[in-house]
Amino acid sequence: MWVRLLLLPSLALPLLACSESPAAAGQSGPCSTEALRVSSIHLPRSGGEAAALGFDLDGDRVVDNQLGALSAALAAVYAGWDPELWLTERLGERDVQWLALVDRCEGERDWRARLARGIDADRDGRPEIVDDGMPASGDGSVAADGVGLVPVGYFADGGGLLALADDAAWEAGLALTVAAREGTDDDVTLTIGLAVELGDDALAPAAAFLTAELEGGSRFAASIDRDHDGVITVPELRASPAVATLLGADVDTDGDGDADRLSIGFSVQARSVVTE
Repeated sequence: MWVRLLLLPSLALPLLACSESPAAAGQSGPCSTEALRVSSIHLPRSGGEAAALGFDLDGDRVVDNQLGALSAALAAVYAGWDPELWLTERLGERDVQWLALVDRCEGERDWRARLARGIDADRDGRPEIVDDGMPASGDGSVAADGVGLVPVGYFADGGGLLALADDAAWEAGLALTVAAREGTDDDVTLTIGLAVELGDDALAPAAAFLTAELEGGSRFAASIDRDHDGVITVPELRASPAVATLLGADVDTDGDGDADRLSIGFSVQARSVVTE
């Protein structure tokens, strides 16, 4: 189910948006880092698509995409649930600066990918990298075992309720896995999987969405509002047996035999950008 990486000219050769460095011992040519700005995201719309966009993040031979499958299920139940729409809108307006960094040496199949958080305070179109996590490494097909920055709050913002980029609830996702293929025009399509904690800040938009659905008569939302005050809180979400099952950890990131994080798999469109 992995999307095979094509050796794209935009990823393999130094471009104006790349920073170059001399080849290290044993490398056949100069190395470069290309920065790609994420411009749109695609989240699963069905269980089958969730599987297609997932990876085996912990080596148990099971495709992991718990949150992708959950988002698809919510979209099937609630017509208004569309985090893909709202995050893509924020990315298009550049309120959220999300970057992928691809490291490659000329003549080598080995490559590395990072998923970074950026800012563009002066709005000059050249984002500054705030945190780029740790690289996922690969040999020409898939890069794996990295740490990537993800605006998890937007994945739970099904109704477009996050007003500020500061509310994005960025998290460092473990087991970062990346595959790439050629997109349209100058875009590159990245398929990404990682494991997140999904803290309370990240769940807050989902609670707000279900509060709005509660007002519309949703029985599922009513079952979560245990104190019947008309407002669904994050603690009520976590206390719901149905939600607790849906949000159960499915990835063992530390190898102790117990799942400790939630998987998410999705694809993005990204284009080369010059960074500061």
